[in-house]
Amino acid sequence: DLRGKKFNITGWIFDIGSGSPAISMSIQGINYTDATTAPLATEAERLAIAADRYAAIAPRPNAELKQNVILPAVNSVATEIGATIAWTSDTPSVISNTGVVTRPLAGSPDVPVKLSYVLTVGTLSSTPVEINFTVKAVVPGELLTVIATVPTGTTTNTVVGTNYATNLALDSALFNLNFVKNVPTVAAINTAGQIRLYGDRASGNGNQLNLALVAGYRITQIKISFLTGSTAATSADLTIGSTLITLGASDLTTQTRTYSDLDVTSFSIKNTHLGGSANGQVWISAFEITYQQVIA
Repeated sequence: DLRGKKFNITGWIFDIGSGSPAISMSIQGINYTDATTAPLATEAERLAIAADRYAAIAPRPNAELKQNVILPAVNSVATEIGATIAWTSDTPSVISNTGVVTRPLAGSPDVPVKLSYVLTVGTLSSTPVEINFTVKAVVPGELLTVIATVPTGTTTNTVVGTNYATNLALDSALFNLNFVKNVPTVAAINTAGQIRLYGDRASGNGNQLNLALVAGYRITQIKISFLTGSTAATSADLTIGSTLITLGASDLTTQTRTYSDLDVTSFSIKNTHLGGSANGQVWISAFEITYQQVIA
């Protein structure tokens, strides 16, 4: 019974009838292996398939790299056959093992970096595959843009005083991203893909996110993407440099808000929801930050 089976046909015979008016066809002599339950014979076979599939999606060499390198996970087929991948950088201070790029400062030379990956299936590993990059130094006055997003993974209840820049693919040597919990006991980087700032309806003293750029740089534009966080009417204080901007529920509900022509080194967002029957939440899916090195 072949119903519900995935199978590979290895041989067939067609017997085409000559009846009139319609031509009939029958198939005989099918030999098949059940692909639903039968695994590939060896780890070597599975490793070869994984290597072939990953080579098609791996990043390409780049002699003028200015942005982070996207290092794809193994695709679904490779995952099904038990393949894993490990990346290694020969200069992790410039390109990390996760693909985060830290460009040389203005006036410094460009830096060649070699990334390599190894695929593993069971007890077998592939020969390292090397990919060459050249990371371009910052040009004086050049505007740089980074996008901070929440990766999938384990939900993190943040710890006060900790820099979470690298959790959002930001360079921790340039950015300090930290949280103040205030009344709520949780301020989360959530596995579902959001930063969640929780409110306290009794006091209005909810979670606060702070982001600062190191000395010698300035922020010129910020884009903040908000998601609908809860059914409670939410509010927040956005402080850009020394300027306070009050945000209401409509500002925080599936909106991307852009603030341009800036000359600041920091901004913060605080959940200020007060009153009602439930504590409001502010959900942030991403920041896009445009900044530049300050040239004296």
